[in-house]
Amino acid sequence: MPFALVAALAGCASPTPITWHGDVAPLVNTHCARCHSADGVAPAWITDPTQAVARADTLRAWVDSGAMSPPASDPACRDYVDAEHRWLDPADRQRIVDWVDQGALLGDPPAEPLAPPPPLATLASPDAWLSMPDPYTLETDDDDNKYMCFVLDVDTSEPFYITGLELTPGNPAIVHHAVLFQVEESDPAEDYDNPAGQQAFDCRAQTGAALWTLMHGWAPGTGATIFPEGTGLPVHADARLVLQVHYYEVPGADRTDRSRYAVTTASEVDRPIAVYIGGAFDFRIPPFVAEHTHHNRTRNVRDDVDILGVLPHMHRRGRAYAAEVERDSGETCLVEGQFDFDNQYTYLFKEPVPWNQGDTLHTTCVWDNSATDREVTYGEATDEEMCVFFSYVAPR
Repeated sequence: MPFALVAALAGCASPTPITWHGDVAPLVNTHCARCHSADGVAPAWITDPTQAVARADTLRAWVDSGAMSPPASDPACRDYVDAEHRWLDPADRQRIVDWVDQGALLGDPPAEPLAPPPPLATLASPDAWLSMPDPYTLETDDDDNKYMCFVLDVDTSEPFYITGLELTPGNPAIVHHAVLFQVEESDPAEDYDNPAGQQAFDCRAQTGAALWTLMHGWAPGTGATIFPEGTGLPVHADARLVLQVHYYEVPGADRTDRSRYAVTTASEVDRPIAVYIGGAFDFRIPPFVAEHTHHNRTRNVRDDVDILGVLPHMHRRGRAYAAEVERDSGETCLVEGQFDFDNQYTYLFKEPVPWNQGDTLHTTCVWDNSATDREVTYGEATDEEMCVFFSYVAPR
């Protein structure tokens, strides 16, 4: 056979097929198995080879739409704790899509089974457990969702600092996500038009919770948040800690939950963490606009601080966010990604970012208001919008 023909045939060799066992299973194991499990909030079939192949079109739709794995900040912007599990690289996302398009081949099982994903970070020796006052039995709204707030059982007669915290959902099958607030100078129940002193109440539609300071956000697959040594998040005297839980009803699942936070604490720390609320409050989102972008810049006119982490927050129209520190020497990216109201993460950076006097915090929010016939502005209620970046900052 002539050499030229051999070379041509070699160049036409078929690419190695993409298979479940060889390509897709390792990605699912790394990015999905923590939530998609028998005792998790997401369907477990995705980790079963036979079922995954049979329902490959569903898997493709989830991945191609960006719904799975849920949107997270791009670690190419700023590396953060657990990024290797939260972030599904676009090339890997496309590989799953291509696997389905090529026929969802099963392939040969590996000689050794895949190791389970590494466990989430935990608090080895909590100083206290902050629990819901009583077990709660889920009664969902018409759309199978429920937002409930619980005043946690915690003694705040004296101030203290939280140096680490970890949410343990009492019933992972129905706890979709949760947010922890510190409430001062008001009664949490009254803020939602309930009788004063109520310890558990519906809080889906916010009605005036302006004095609520967000402290932490949790979604399935989130481990413990452990602040750098010598730092801590202050809990003020006589404040109330309120846990807002988004429940989602799963047919056949137990409906009772009593979630709780494990915390490590200190009476004093060298560098108290402040929750800096950055972002925009003066935006106006026009009606029937599918992509409205708003930028805000805030100059640091006070002391030099380190930004330890960020939790971006918008409401249902939120689609994308970004934040960076601008200085004379250039820009430093903090967070950047697509926004999902039902998956709001606290991004704790592996290395703090300086925000010095004279530096500018540049934030960007993008909303989709295409389905609304009115202008939308800033507000606490869920039919209004926000562009807030809750940032953990510590003095230098």
